[in-house]
Amino acid sequence: ILGMLLLQDIIAIFSLFFFSTGNMSLYPFLITVVKGLGLFFIAFLMQKFVLGDLFKFSAKHRELLFLSSISVCFIFALMAYSLGFSIIVGAFIAGLSLASLPYNFEIAGKIKPLRDFFSVLFFVSLGMQLVVGDIGKIAVPLILFLVVIVAIKPFITTVIVRLFGYEKRTSFLTGFYMAQISEFSLILVSKGLASGQVSNEIFSITIIAAILTM
Repeated sequence: ILGMLLLQDIIAIFSLFFFSTGNMSLYPFLITVVKGLGLFFIAFLMQKFVLGDLFKFSAKHRELLFLSSISVCFIFALMAYSLGFSIIVGAFIAGLSLASLPYNFEIAGKIKPLRDFFSVLFFVSLGMQLVVGDIGKIAVPLILFLVVIVAIKPFITTVIVRLFGYEKRTSFLTGFYMAQISEFSLILVSKGLASGQVSNEIFSITIIAAILTM
């Protein structure tokens, strides 16, 4: 489950790359790919040659560990923004870099209250944008969307996991626990709404489906 969710997040991040450019012709597409790979390469170099020594020193001081973690997040968010990407992309890459450090559990413990606080703000801000006018207009697509999420998606996941040789119980539980959509779907649909590529009805359907399936 964790492996599949991580792969979904990576695909969502690359989707955000292309949302940021707003142009899907060949040349901008290639430029976006090059810049995205370059950002990942910079993250790899920093994790290998900079972050290890930095956090080895920071781990000796509780406050410095917290500040260093937040600083890394802002640095990567700033780099992503300067390349024309969403700051969410930079934050995700910063999270991957920090997760590979030997101090990842200490870092996670330090930033948990801040993460929970911003998670609340994120969901509240989405809820404030939710507009449900004519419920009958979105009822049918919402029901179809829910059927896909809670029935068809788990079935397909179960079959695929089973084909890879896992036991029936493991395959079933994997499909069962994947019967929801993640917060990245909310980020993607909010970006689509902001860029005018997604209607308010689709936005509302996605948020309601996420709430119900979560």
